[in-house]
Amino acid sequence: MKIASWNVRGLNCPLKQTVVRDFLIQNHLDVVALLETRVKIGNASRILSTSFRHWDSICNYDHHYNGRIWLLYNPFNVTVNVQSIGDQWISCSVLHKVSSTSLNLTVVYGSNDAAERNALWTGLQAASTSNPWLVIGDFNVVRCPAEKLGPHPPILHEMMDFNSCLISCKLDDIAGTGADMTWTNKQDSLTRVWYKLDRALVNQQWITSFPTSHALFLESGLSDHSPVVVQVQEDIKIHKRFNFLNSWIQHPNYASIVRDAWAPPIAGNPMFRLFTKLKKVKHALTCFHRENYSDLSGRVKAAKEQLKDCQQQLLQDPFSSFLIDTERGCLANYSSLKKAELAMLTQRAKLTHIQSSDISSKYFFAKIAERKHQQNIVNIVDHNGLLHQGADNVSLAFQDYYTQLLGQTAPVHNLDAQFIGQGPCVTEEDKIRLV
Repeated sequence: MKIASWNVRGLNCPLKQTVVRDFLIQNHLDVVALLETRVKIGNASRILSTSFRHWDSICNYDHHYNGRIWLLYNPFNVTVNVQSIGDQWISCSVLHKVSSTSLNLTVVYGSNDAAERNALWTGLQAASTSNPWLVIGDFNVVRCPAEKLGPHPPILHEMMDFNSCLISCKLDDIAGTGADMTWTNKQDSLTRVWYKLDRALVNQQWITSFPTSHALFLESGLSDHSPVVVQVQEDIKIHKRFNFLNSWIQHPNYASIVRDAWAPPIAGNPMFRLFTKLKKVKHALTCFHRENYSDLSGRVKAAKEQLKDCQQQLLQDPFSSFLIDTERGCLANYSSLKKAELAMLTQRAKLTHIQSSDISSKYFFAKIAERKHQQNIVNIVDHNGLLHQGADNVSLAFQDYYTQLLGQTAPVHNLDAQFIGQGPCVTEEDKIRLV
């Protein structure tokens, strides 16, 4: 499912209507919010029935005469139920019929007047929900000074009001690519100003439900605002990568496992030997992790149950030497596994201030999910300016870039074959020069 928002800056012009209609088709949108249409209510039905006749619509003419927000949706793909409407927002629930995906959506077109935007912040707080929630649109205010380019810094209290609202609603920017600044005044270089006014915000429930979701900020085209397209959910094959866990170092067998994997001699040039040794260490550590740390949370629970059973038996026989020794072993095992679990989760969340009491808190696991979401690379622009979307295309773009950067050489094992039988006169330096 795809949801988009675009401040089109007027929709009375037939050319603008054609551009917007092409935008809907090319991006395969299910829901789109068109902002600042400037269409009077008398012309709205005519434009909707001609240019967007296959779309159902929700407008806020009852709250603003100029039709500040048009919410269009494809009735064959989604069902939309309105929850609340104001002069600066439309809130609704969205159900995708094919995937049965359900979410809450709030479309925003913030006022240019800071005092009037206070009503928007109040409306967002009232619409706050524990369901997956997307807030998308033109907020007409930035979050920090870095989101403006040009003379005169943004007004501090306006940014503070905006950020206070986001904290209250537990909203943050979705992972995104494309244009960093989404609005410009289209003037010359001396007087041009850039702002990040358009954005897509989500709550923690959204990140948990749609971890691969992302936003793409496109070129502004005929408008002065960039459209934003949110891909709600897509099937991405996630290949598990090798992660070094800091807790491994505390294991008594760690040093010997690394030493044994690294020690065997490898024939070939220095780079090949280094690469091969690293692969062997990686394989050894993977097996080591599988034997000692796989399903770590399950191991912790099992160790806790063993300790609990032993201590219950000790209550029946308090001076049993066997049970006392068993309890000591269970305590050491449980403590070791619990520390390893905490270290692993802390490393994943990148939180150095976390306490052991926070191990099962919502905040802890929310930070892990948020970090995974932000690190997900879903779009990339190559050196030719071409946009690559999707995991497979992004992977190929990376391969092409590094192939051009590093060049292609003969496989290392073929280079090693050139030196077989040539005697000791061929040094390692000679091999490196040939490589």
